[in-house]
Amino acid sequence: MARIRSVLMDNTLGRIFTNIEAPSKAMPANLLAGTKLSTLSFSGNKKGLVRVANNIGTTTGMKFLQRSQIVKIRAYVTLFGRGGDVVINVRKGTSYVDSTVISTLSILDASTATELPVLITVEIGEKLFVDIVSVPTVKIPSGFAINFDYYAG
Repeated sequence: MARIRSVLMDNTLGRIFTNIEAPSKAMPANLLAGTKLSTLSFSGNKKGLVRVANNIGTTTGMKFLQRSQIVKIRAYVTLFGRGGDVVINVRKGTSYVDSTVISTLSILDASTATELPVLITVEIGEKLFVDIVSVPTVKIPSGFAINFDYYAG
């Protein structure tokens, strides 16, 4: 009887599979992700003030052309703020209206960056949307950017 592997990495195909005997027996249901780490980024004006806003960067969202696994989200500001945290909601859906919050990040008071390890699956046609829901009140930060590290499958 062939051995079933819980996780199988095949570098010749550039894919990660689960619960299969060999890559030749793989099906879409067994595919976890690709093996090449990519980054999807959005950055605003480096001198622009960070403000509370919904669906920043693009009205149509950041679209994935293939099923992907997001493994890390990183957010930055060029100049830190004072008097509170920058709170960011990441949303997922086919449009902003039907999207739901999948992750929340906070750039802490007097800090310029944060990162959050995650494991979020994005299907073909789904999009990511970013909301800034809170900003410091004493000194407003400037220069917002966000990166999504993912494996495309």
